[in-house]
Amino acid sequence: MAKDRLIINKRSLKLGDIPSLTLSKPENISLLVTNHLMYWNEVYNFIFLVKPNLFKYCTSKEYNIVDQSYLDNMSYVAEASKKFSKFLVFTSNFTLDFSDVPDNLSVVLVVKTFSKAPNIKLPLALTGIYATNSIHCKKEDTCDTCKKCWNLKTLNKNVVFEDGVYGY
Repeated sequence: MAKDRLIINKRSLKLGDIPSLTLSKPENISLLVTNHLMYWNEVYNFIFLVKPNLFKYCTSKEYNIVDQSYLDNMSYVAEASKKFSKFLVFTSNFTLDFSDVPDNLSVVLVVKTFSKAPNIKLPLALTGIYATNSIHCKKEDTCDTCKKCWNLKTLNKNVVFEDGVYGY
């Protein structure tokens, strides 16, 4: 595989699942670091070629939204494709400016407890904590079937993941 190509979950194109971009893949991190412009061109081109209804930026505790530039580029791609796609990303990076995030980019803040939640008007994701006004994600649930996290802000809800379930 060429070192200068972004790896997007291709399995999803064959199975009808939701396409996703995993930042934790070494090839993707390498491309982001060595050629930031090509990384975002690849994301943009994929979105406009495939035109998915839903797209998920897969992050993890180790590979979160890297910085403000990463969020700004996510927002740019979402804004440009708002007529046909909705985007989802989970993050625990509360230091970012979320004020310019378009409506079709659902940013969900991952917190350990409600008491540690920052004063930011975005949906929250918790693990193993029962919470009212939340959608409960169980081990047997998948993003491909549920799809509610793309609309948490509109639904005015948070999401609680069952222990051992991680949507991010």
